[in-house]
Amino acid sequence: MLTDRTSTTENSENMIITKRITSKRNLTQEFYQENEILATLSETSKVAKEGQKLNRLIRIQPQSIVIVTSSVLLLLIFIFSMIEEKETALSGKRCRVSSEEIFLWENGETYDRDMAVFDGFGICTYPKKSDKDYYQGFIKDGKKCGEGKLAFKNGETYEGNFENDNYNGFGVYTYSKESGKDYYVGHWKDAMASGEGKFVFKEGATYRGEWKNNQHDGFGVLTFSKKSKVDFYEGQWKESKKLGRGRMVWKCGTTYEGEFDNDQRNGFGTYTYSKEDLRDYYEGHWKDSVKSGQGKLVWKNGGKYEGSFENDDYNGIGTFTFSNEYELNYLEGFWNGDTKTANGKLVWKDGREEETAQLSFNSDGFDQLMAAFPL
Repeated sequence: MLTDRTSTTENSENMIITKRITSKRNLTQEFYQENEILATLSETSKVAKEGQKLNRLIRIQPQSIVIVTSSVLLLLIFIFSMIEEKETALSGKRCRVSSEEIFLWENGETYDRDMAVFDGFGICTYPKKSDKDYYQGFIKDGKKCGEGKLAFKNGETYEGNFENDNYNGFGVYTYSKESGKDYYVGHWKDAMASGEGKFVFKEGATYRGEWKNNQHDGFGVLTFSKKSKVDFYEGQWKESKKLGRGRMVWKCGTTYEGEFDNDQRNGFGTYTYSKEDLRDYYEGHWKDSVKSGQGKLVWKNGGKYEGSFENDDYNGIGTFTFSNEYELNYLEGFWNGDTKTANGKLVWKDGREEETAQLSFNSDGFDQLMAAFPL
């Protein structure tokens, strides 16, 4: 019985030893396979160096051009065949093209990185046909991820955060000299400006505010260039157009504060004129940046018109109240902006009244009177 137990124990130990030996053999075999690959690449590098010597020989001995050229061609064929054979061992998408740590993508891009994995910091140089020049930064699973810089052949650059091979997070995009744009600094989502950011044009105009899909969207301030008559606009935007509440200021001192739609004054708002203007302000409704609907236009001398407007003119029922320097008190009735006529009740300051007065803006001296009250 003791002999049997001893025999059984020895068999178990032998099985364990055999498994360990087999495991070591497998590891040893993998080690030799990897060494074979590296040895082959080393041989390839040596062959390439021999090719360089032959190239020097061509320059030194012109009489041997035909023979040496054939040798170089054969060497190049051998080099590329060796690379092709080992391509699978190096993951199938890159190969060593020099003795330095430079690797080649299938489409011609090179990547300076450890040959095992495209992870970490590196440099990617793009082929001639690409509009990109190079990428320098962090890569994860073969995609740009983390801090990096992407340069284009036209001189434009993006420097900032990447995720999933796109601009994502905070970054700065600098445009080419030929472009009318200078730079954008702010947040990105999938290679489009999204979130808070600032955009600067070379002529001096700037937009600072919220973005969505590369467009002004939300609240923002657009400051115009020195050549523009407008100073700035601050307010709401939608798809890079003024939409919602906002305020626009001109360099002459004129201001508009109110509603916008489709990049124009639409809805209710107050337009305040400059100091040099005879008018004080207009408060009322707008359509496509002209007075339309009910409103009130007030002059600095005290005169005012309250009523209906159309196409920036008095049109419809309204009352015109004259300032103190005139004998007329007010005209209440129907105004026609096309014919420049007014029909209604005319009242003087001394109490006289004319129930059916008809006046033309361009006759009977009324045009001269109205010159003090321009639209």
